[in-house]
Amino acid sequence: MSLWGATVITNMLSAIPWIGTDLTQFSTTLIYYVVLSITAQLFISGGLPTIGVLKQKALMIRQVLGPYDKGKWLEIPYSFLSMFVGLIDGDGYIGVNRDTSGYIQITLNLRLDIADLPTLQYVHSVLQIGSITTHNTTAIYTIYRVDLQQILFPLLIHHGLFFLTNARRLQFERAMYVLNTGITLYSDIPADVRTMNPVPLTAVEYLGLPFFANWVVGFTIAEGSFHIKANGDFCFSLKQRPHLVLFEALQLLFKTRVKIHTSDGYNTLVMTSVKDLTTVVSFFSFSGLHPLTGLKLNSYMRWIEQMKLVRRFKDLQLP
Repeated sequence: MSLWGATVITNMLSAIPWIGTDLTQFSTTLIYYVVLSITAQLFISGGLPTIGVLKQKALMIRQVLGPYDKGKWLEIPYSFLSMFVGLIDGDGYIGVNRDTSGYIQITLNLRLDIADLPTLQYVHSVLQIGSITTHNTTAIYTIYRVDLQQILFPLLIHHGLFFLTNARRLQFERAMYVLNTGITLYSDIPADVRTMNPVPLTAVEYLGLPFFANWVVGFTIAEGSFHIKANGDFCFSLKQRPHLVLFEALQLLFKTRVKIHTSDGYNTLVMTSVKDLTTVVSFFSFSGLHPLTGLKLNSYMRWIEQMKLVRRFKDLQLP
């Protein structure tokens, strides 16, 4: 039986008086986790399957653009995909929205300043899915439902990659629930959806994630800053909505003892000492990670060039 057929049958259970709704929700949830189990087995066998049921109209539109060759997406470097997850965690959004008729729409959107359009063009050139649009001062990279089902989400699961910020994780899990259950109405999405990948509970567990370092590169492209204060202090900072354990992991990664500041609804980590900045430069220039891109790379290189003019950095190895 197909997932779609099973879902239709469970929806029929809702007609049973008194217990119909509860049976429907229980059955739909059960199907969701059965599908997740089957999907996991497909990944273990080395395939890149489609997640959930494809809408035929959307699939027909997508096929006009050319057939899928899923093998080429498996060749995308792990470092790039890890960086991309960090970039989405910082400046992206996985939308599970209601259209005017009450049906579900799913997209992934990455919004950057129009001046950082080259970063989106680079990402698009590697992934070869989705489209880029511009609006006033904003550039937007959008990946649509069919490509999320057939390419991006299967690719992330295949490599064991997942989102680390609370907001993005919840958005991803809602999208996966919709795709795996085949529900079409926004009103049928439950309030709570169980997560596939439990969030690390300690800073050390974050550091144990094999994709964490490259994730930090992408997160820095979105939320980092390389700047010089008016008093001449060189600074590297990261800022995001409160997620204390994640920021404690960033402390460990950069081997710093500076405090995490919390104000105005944000966590901020600011490093200024020569010791800390030595670690920062080593991380971004000599660790073999995916490089910074776009405006952040330009900012970093200007920052480095200014460092070369300051005596207190004379013993620091600079790129």
